[in-house]
Formats: sequence, C-alpha cells, structure tokens
Amino acid sequence: MPMHNKVTTVDVMKNSPTDHILKLLPAKSPALMKDFAKIFLAKISADDLSQMDPQAMAATLQTHWDLFQAKKPGKPSISIHTPSIEEDGWTTGRTVIDIVQDDMAFLIDSIVAEIVRHGQMIHILVHPTVNAEEKNKKAVRFEPDYGEGLRRYSLSHIELRGTISGAQAEELRMGLLQVMEDVRNATKDWLPMKDMLRQAQRQLSNAPSKYSDYLIEEYQAFLEYLYDNNFTLLGYREYKFTQKNGKLTSETVKSKSLGLLRDEVMPVYLNNARKCLSQPQQKLRHGQAPLAIAKINRRSTVHRRVPMDAVAIKTFAKDGSVTGEMLFIGLFTSVTYSRSVGDIPFLRVKIQNVINRTQFIPGSHDRRALRHILEKYPRDEVLQIDEELLYNHATSILRLQERPRIALYTRTDPFGRYISCLVYVPRDRYETRLRLKMQNILETALGGQCTSYQVTQDDSPLARVIYLVDTNHLEQPPQYDSEAIEKKLEEAGKLWAEQLRGAMEGSIEDKGYINRMVYKYGAAFQSNYHEEYEPKQAIHDIRKIEDVLKTGKIALDLYRPHDVEQSRVRLKVYSPDKPITLSDVLPMLENMGFRVIAELPFEVEPARTGKVIWIHDFLMERASNGAMPEIQGIKGVFEEAFDKIWAREMENDGLNKLVIRGAMSWREITILRTYLRYLRQIGLHYSREFIESTLAGNPKIAASIVKLFQSLFDPALKGENETYAAGYAVEIDHAMESVDSLDQDKVLRSITAVVNATLRTNFFQTDKDGKPKSYVSIKLDSRKILDLPEPRPFREIFVYSTRTEGVHLRMDKISRGGIRWSDRLEDFRTEVLGLMKAQQVKNSVIVPMG
Repeated sequence: MPMHNKVTTVDVMKNSPTDHILKLLPAKSPALMKDFAKIFLAKISADDLSQMDPQAMAATLQTHWDLFQAKKPGKPSISIHTPSIEEDGWTTGRTVIDIVQDDMAFLIDSIVAEIVRHGQMIHILVHPTVNAEEKNKKAVRFEPDYGEGLRRYSLSHIELRGTISGAQAEELRMGLLQVMEDVRNATKDWLPMKDMLRQAQRQLSNAPSKYSDYLIEEYQAFLEYLYDNNFTLLGYREYKFTQKNGKLTSETVKSKSLGLLRDEVMPVYLNNARKCLSQPQQKLRHGQAPLAIAKINRRSTVHRRVPMDAVAIKTFAKDGSVTGEMLFIGLFTSVTYSRSVGDIPFLRVKIQNVINRTQFIPGSHDRRALRHILEKYPRDEVLQIDEELLYNHATSILRLQERPRIALYTRTDPFGRYISCLVYVPRDRYETRLRLKMQNILETALGGQCTSYQVTQDDSPLARVIYLVDTNHLEQPPQYDSEAIEKKLEEAGKLWAEQLRGAMEGSIEDKGYINRMVYKYGAAFQSNYHEEYEPKQAIHDIRKIEDVLKTGKIALDLYRPHDVEQSRVRLKVYSPDKPITLSDVLPMLENMGFRVIAELPFEVEPARTGKVIWIHDFLMERASNGAMPEIQGIKGVFEEAFDKIWAREMENDGLNKLVIRGAMSWREITILRTYLRYLRQIGLHYSREFIESTLAGNPKIAASIVKLFQSLFDPALKGENETYAAGYAVEIDHAMESVDSLDQDKVLRSITAVVNATLRTNFFQTDKDGKPKSYVSIKLDSRKILDLPEPRPFREIFVYSTRTEGVHLRMDKISRGGIRWSDRLEDFRTEVLGLMKAQQVKNSVIVPMG
C-alpha cells in the first residue's frame, strides 16, 4: 500500500479524540506500538469509542500490544481480566476479554456464540484488524489496509456486562481457545474439503445400475450445489467398510480427516466416541442411498451455534459394491432455506415424486395447496425425510387445512439419535406457554430432551413448531404411540373454556349448570391463574366464588395439594370486590400458628355480574416446631375461626393457636378468652401474652378446661352435669403433672378454679335467629376464688365480647347499683370494687341486709 495513504490516516487522526488516548500511553512506548495503536483506534467507530473511558482504552491498547508481542505463530493470544483501581489504576466494573488472533472467517461470530454459551452478556465489542509486515516472525511495519506481503490480524476487545470469577474466567478461556482452534481448522481445511466434495461427486458415477442415471445425476447436481458455497464445510471424514468375523464394521481412513474432524476422534453418528454403532445400525448405514442427509446431535462451534448437518456419500468399487463413505459435516447456508425447493437439486425430485404420487390434476386446488405445503415444510426435514413418510405427512397436512386442529408428525432418526416432532397448532391458540407445555409432553413421552425448536407463523391458519428431541442417550430407540401423544397435545392446546367444560363434564351431571358456569367463567380467570391450576381445580374455586357472590362475604378453603409436603398447607381466601390487605391477614395467620411463605393473588371477573372476586392463595407452614395436623381435623374449625376473626366476632390474639394445636372451635376458644380476661381484671400478675402462650402450649389441658365448663352448664346433659364435670376435673389434675413450670401451673389452676366457681352462664343461649349470642356472661361465687383481692363480693357477673367487657359486683343477695363507663381497660374491676365498697356503706342504712 502506498505510504502517502498512511500519512493521510495519521493526519485525519490529529486533533481527534484519539489524541488524548494516545497521550495516555507509556512515554517510552516504541514508535511501532504507536502506529499499532493509531490503526487500532482508527478502525473503531466514534460511537463505540465514546463509550470507552480513555484510561481504559489506553490500557486496552497496551494489553493488545503485549498480546501481539507474545503471540506464537498459528496460536491465539488471549487475556481475560477484571481490572480494579487497586491493581490497575482504572476499572470499568466489567470483565474484559482481549484477543489477538490471525484473521479468519467466522471468527467473531464463533467467539460471541461461545461467550453466550457460558451465560454471559456482552456490553461492548470492537474487532479492528491490523496488517503487519513481518521479518523473522517479528512485525516491522503496520498498515490499516491489506496488501501484498502483509499478514492480517484480528484484534478483539470485549467487555462483559458484569464480572466473572477466576474459575469462570478460566473455563471461558479454555472454551474460547477450543473455538478458535476449531475455526482455524475449518478455515484452513476449507479448500481441501471442497476438493473432497468434488471427488465425492465424481465417484458417484460408480454407483450400481439399480440406481437410475437420472437419480445419480441429481445427486451429483446436489453436490455441485453444495460446492457453490451453499454449504459451509466444517469437517470431513472418510470411512472404509469391512467384514470382520462375519460382522460389518466401519473404520476411519487414516490421515483423511479434515476440519472439525481432523482429530479422528470426535464422534459423528453417536455423541459418545467410545460407543460404536450396533450391527443393525451398521447394516442400515451400509444400505442407505448413495447420498444421505442427516442432522447430528452436536452443535457447531463455528459460525452458528446450531446442530450441524451431515452429508454422507457412499463409495463404490468397480463392481458397484459399497466400499465406504465420505462424510461431510457443516451448515446449510440461508439460501437453502429461503430458495424454492424446486430450485434445489435432489430435493426437487423428492418433491415432484410426492406430488405425482397423489395423482392430483395439474392446476387443481389440491395440487397447488400440496405444493405450497411442501414449500413451507421445514427445509431440514425435506432434506432428511424419505419420500414415503413425506407423502404421508404432506397429504395429512392438506386435510388439516380444512379442519385446523393440533396435529403431530414425527420422524425418528435412523440411528436413534433424535426424533423430530412437527406440531401444527391453530394460529389463534399458539402462545409461548403452549409451546413449553407441548415440549414437556414430548420430552416425557419420548424419554428425551428437546435440544432445539423452531416456530413458523405466517398467513396460514396454522402455526408450526418443530422440536428436535435428543434420544441418543437411550440404549434402545423409544417405543411410542404418536396418536396418544397427539391427544395429549390436543388437550394441552384446548382453550381454557373448553378445558373447563371437559373437567366439569367428568364430575357434574347437570348439563344446564355446566353451560351456565362455562359461559360465566370461561374467560373469567386470567392467564396467571391458568399457569398455576388445572381446570378441575377451578371447579372448586367456582363453587366458592358463587358463595361469595351470594353472600357478599369472604369464603375460605384450607387444603393441601398433592405436590405440597406434609409440613405445609395452603389457604385460599376469596374476597369480594377488592383484594385483601396483607398487613391485615398476616397477623391473623401468625396468631393462629402459621408462617406465610408465599402468596399468589388472582383476579376473577365472572361474566355479566359486574363483580370482581379476588383469590389469594397462601402457602403456609407451622410457625413452631411440630408436625402439621391432618387437614380434615382442623379444616372446619380453622375456616370458621378465620371467618369470625375477619368479621370481628372473634379477637385476633395468641389464643387462636389452639385452632391448629387443639382443633378447638372459635366458641370453645371464646370460653377460655372470657376467663383469661376475667383473671386479668382480678389482678393475676402474669401478662396476657404469658397466659395465652400457656394455654396454647398446653392444648390438651386447655381442651379439658373447656370440657369442664361445658359439662357443668350444658343443658343437654340433663342432670348428669356433675358426673361429667368430676371426670374432667380428675383429667385436668392428672395432666397438671406434665406442665413445664410453676408459673404455667399457677395460671392453669387459676383458670380451673374460676370455672369451678362459676354458677351460671348464658353461653348456651341463642338469639332470636338461633345463633349464639355475641357476648358471654358468667356468674361467679366470688368467695370461692382465692385469688380475688379483698373485699370479696358475694356474687359477681363478668361479661365479655369483642366490643366491650363489664363486671357487676354485689355484697349480698339484695343490692343496688348502676352502669358506669370506665377508661381503665386493664383493671376496671378495681374501679368497680371501690364503687361497691362505697355503695355498701350507703346500703347499710337503706337496705336491711346492708
């Protein structure tokens, strides 16, 4: 290149932003390095350069110069480094990759694909080239443009989005070195591989006469098509077939392997190099057509990270017998996928044979429709599928156009490496969630793993997804029922309303009810609900929602799904009109002994109701150690207690732990709460929290105290109250031996004593609607309660409700008094006791018994 061009390049860079970067280079940098740096910077776009810190860019230039100096012929130089202020004096907060390598085709694509394979994202990438004149393997001059006598080098600077650890950096470094070695081998052997392709084309003339001249000419035309750069050649291997001890074997011809296969070790037909083809597979391979195309279960490390294609051409002796195989691996170029199939040799014959076999009249609708189907058929499949199977699939797809539905078409690789699954889906039903569902169904049914998929959506009423399911790891090819798998795919692809109807028809006989509910709820649930629950689960939710719509109140469902471990349960809360507030519900659940792990909210809009119902699904576990009780044992009492707490008919405190610890109902807990509140008023010196934890920590004793109360006053016992009460008193006394501390013993005995001092209660009375009264009152023989402060009344009545509490004290059978409001919430009885003492003095004059 003329030297005046170099001067012009330097002149253009004067007074440019690069001057500042060049000034940051070490003062003693050699002139050759500065030329190197100027060309490097000149080939970076202004936009990219503006994103780079000048100090960081100067350090990058120094790194590339050092890598260039250390580079060995034919080998890349690579640095992966996370700069820091402490060690480097500059930082970007990102891991930096710098590579110096001989410039080659596909180099940058392959490097990027390898970085992505390691799960990393690229923040910035620049890859200028520099051309060097070398003497004695040392650069003596650099030029920006290529010319005679110059060697082109690729300089790659990559910054990742974030940083990686030392182990990750080393793993990435090894991967990049392997990829660059593969690129080198593939590009270096490209021309020799093309020569072998030409040789394979010529030797097809030796094919036996059972193959028509026309077919052989098509094979040769197809190889000519590949030769014309329509196939990216990446590897070549030659095999020789031999008979040993009556067994057919294939051996790699030494020193004939090229490109990615030059190591003569990398497997092609099977993923495991130590695993050989079985005899049936060898015979199948030996008996294949003179030219066969297949997809191998190995992704290309060069150019595009996709499964590679293999083209196998048989070699023949002069007598027409098969002697071996010439195998090419690589990637079909984009032209092969975009060009009409009628323009591609070999494929055009296969397509025309399929069309002729149908005997459709030329120009007819069916013939045109079939040709369109074959044009749109996945090109990789057209390359590999045999005519018989292609005919069956194409004619079935033709009928599918008339009645769109989900349909499955499978093709098993002859060597058992994979199964390709072509699925057609009505376009209005296709979505990503459905694709993933179908993938899971296919993987489960075939026992393999999906390694790639491709989706096609165009003006056709059908979307198309083709999955490649790897089965190479299986000892035997899977036996599967395509029709059964197709039915599962159809079920997965049904609209939610259809699935809901199907679930209802399996459990409900009333067809009118089914029609009403499907109309009402077919579109009521949003997509996030569909992802979490099956339609049969929605049937139960619909019943609950119907209850909410009728009552306008919340509904509840405590349950344990089959996929939830024994130590956990779920609670659904159905709330009308608006979502519940977590700050309201979480303390309630915690006081009942649960810890909330997760919550899933769902909005439901039943058709033509104008109402919105919110479903909150909580995943919970016990807050304290201990096994979770059986759901059926606590479900009823829990849901009723929660409902009463939410309606403010039951207090939200630590006593509610007895719901799950003792399976106690809200009314039974209210009995204990009444006595607890009374004990607090008479001055029991333990805190309310301690008394609550004592009762919750001794659920069996708490239950016995409740039974003692019920046996004393339940009118249904009809005179046997004393007998039952005596039994429970003994039960409590024996249970006291297992109490942990004297303080707990004191609390439990005090509650028991007050119960025994109770004379009457309204607990078993109901209101005019037949429901329990909203308050509990107990009449006490105060002089039997030893914990009472003096003076002890003759009788007293204590009243408890969630809204208010009260006490009436009297010194004898005849007394007088009134109603007074007290602000002393914790000890209003003390105030009333003082009033009673004053009243007693007044009554001594007025009332004879005073």
